[in-house]
Amino acid sequence: RVSLSEGEGRGFESRQAQNKIFNIVANFIFSSFSISMQVHIITKSFNTHFKQNKEPHTFGYDDDISKSKRDYIREWHDKQYIPYQSIYEKEGRMSEFELKLLISDLVQKPIQVNKKIFNIGLINLRSIGKGIYRGAMLGWDNIRQVEQLHEAGIRTIIPIGSGFSELQEQCEKFGIKYLPIKFDSEEKALNSLDSEKSLARYYAERILDLNEKETETYINNHINSWRNESRKFIDEFTNYIQTMQKGNIYMGCEFGRYNTDTAVMFDYLFNPKMKHGSGLNMYNDRFILCAKNLYENLTDTDKLKMGWTKDFEQTFHERLSKLEDQAY
Repeated sequence: RVSLSEGEGRGFESRQAQNKIFNIVANFIFSSFSISMQVHIITKSFNTHFKQNKEPHTFGYDDDISKSKRDYIREWHDKQYIPYQSIYEKEGRMSEFELKLLISDLVQKPIQVNKKIFNIGLINLRSIGKGIYRGAMLGWDNIRQVEQLHEAGIRTIIPIGSGFSELQEQCEKFGIKYLPIKFDSEEKALNSLDSEKSLARYYAERILDLNEKETETYINNHINSWRNESRKFIDEFTNYIQTMQKGNIYMGCEFGRYNTDTAVMFDYLFNPKMKHGSGLNMYNDRFILCAKNLYENLTDTDKLKMGWTKDFEQTFHERLSKLEDQAY
């Protein structure tokens, strides 16, 4: 038990009073602070409104809005993947034609394979485009297969090469268009004008022993005859390309291999609507020069018949260059 003096007792009571006052003030301050610091749950709602696109022909080909969109896609593609190759332009830039093909691939529905045609039993049968099939050509006595092709939706049969004349009567019987075509390196239209002139001059001077004036006359007559013979094949060829653009086609050679590869290669080179071609092989790589000669022999009217544009003319040379690299 501790006893305090009178002075010490008064000091102790004073400290107790101070502590009591301090506690009262502190409680008041903290209570006020807690009131002012009440926590409220903050809620925020976001209402997203999408602006309706009322622009016509968003990916069309003829309006300024669509062109600006395509340019934007092309520029983005260039910045992401294509470095500068020259001080004037970026190499590898997609042409307008190639960009249209890209957009059409993105928006079109997948190709639906005709299941009926694969139940006929055709050799080396493959699909090479929308409604276009290649394989071995039918024998002259396969009337049932012609009927089955018609039932499967085929409206044109394109025999590649010769030896299928009996097939024409069967096609006409079922209302199928018969369109034969033959790719021969000896075909006049697949030869160049310069080589024809050289051949005519050699024959006139070395074989016929003609003088200079007679030689020039002979060369001119030979070139006129050559142009007339070439025109027949060129007309057949432009008709072939136009037909390939319509679909519902079965095409092929005897075994559906090498001659068919050549026909598909020419279609890939000259057909603006064809996106994929046949690869080169030991048989058709010799036709690369023939394709170059055929291009030189085409008129502007021939190109327009096949649906060529200025952009596709550039694409033709790019495709031909790639095949040349593979061949040589």
